[in-house]
Amino acid sequence: GESEPNLRPIPTEAPATRIHTVISDRDGVLWGSSGFGQTIFRYDPKDGSYWNSGAVCNAGGEVYGMAFAGDELFMAAYAGGDHIVYRPGEPWDQYGNVNPRTLRPVGPELIRPHAKSVVGPDGGVWTGWMAKYGVYGGGLSRIDIGTKEVTSWYDPVPGQEIGGLTADDKRLYFTTGTGGNGLKARDEPCHFAMWETEGRISFLHRFERGERPGAVLAAAGLVWLRVGKEIAVFEPETASFLRRIPLG
Repeated sequence: GESEPNLRPIPTEAPATRIHTVISDRDGVLWGSSGFGQTIFRYDPKDGSYWNSGAVCNAGGEVYGMAFAGDELFMAAYAGGDHIVYRPGEPWDQYGNVNPRTLRPVGPELIRPHAKSVVGPDGGVWTGWMAKYGVYGGGLSRIDIGTKEVTSWYDPVPGQEIGGLTADDKRLYFTTGTGGNGLKARDEPCHFAMWETEGRISFLHRFERGERPGAVLAAAGLVWLRVGKEIAVFEPETASFLRRIPLG
């Protein structure tokens, strides 16, 4: 006869787990998520205080993507392809889908936010994804931070996952990989792309077969990406790679 369940914690001490993603807010407080978990945490290095959440959403909830926009924390989670928004400082009510609130997912077509999340030059929160189990592919999603509307693009580079994602003040950039959920990596070239915020690739570079790009970061007017044991330096203004820096 009850209108809602009486929620109680599991009666055992929560185990430590690895930090999956970590970011900071504008006050220098660290926020992160737990690998193989469904929760997030907050840690204030100024006084050592910390907090751990409950489950962030109903479908899986392993948070990869985390990005602050304004006073809200936007998250992207595996395995439901979920987008979640949380307002720190307000009461936690995940069960009622109030705070955090789950927005429109990109699952079941896209399920793992492998490339995590960034705030784009248009102010939207962008995430890079892998396709569902047994399918090679990937995609991008964008959250309008005002309306909370979710837009997505499936397979901008056909049959390849989004491996890394970054943004500067003009556009976004991503790398691709040839693996997939439950699938071995295929022996085919990976790519690096410039992505315009209206939803199109304006430059696409195909790497040599066997070259595996990874993390990518826009900084100091350039884009830096790991390719094997080198850092490739890309200049957006000329749409060209300037040099490779060996890592040794």
